[in-house]
Amino acid sequence: MGLVKYGPLPGEDEPLHAYITGTSPEIVAKAVEKVNEIINQAIDEPEGMNELRKQQLRELALLHGTLRENDCLM
Repeated sequence: MGLVKYGPLPGEDEPLHAYITGTSPEIVAKAVEKVNEIINQAIDEPEGMNELRKQQLRELALLHGTLRENDCLM
């Protein structure tokens, strides 16, 4: 069974961005700091050392049913 694509997903044709909302300016500021931390981590760390990226790729493989046994060893 293949993936059927019906056109772009919402936001797929927009530049990369994060939409942050919160119930107070303090919560929004904290979320902005976290997003900036994640972006800086992705930029600064070599590809093989980025633990967040490894976890995301592992979860994606799990969702697609392509996770190999040796991929579980993190």
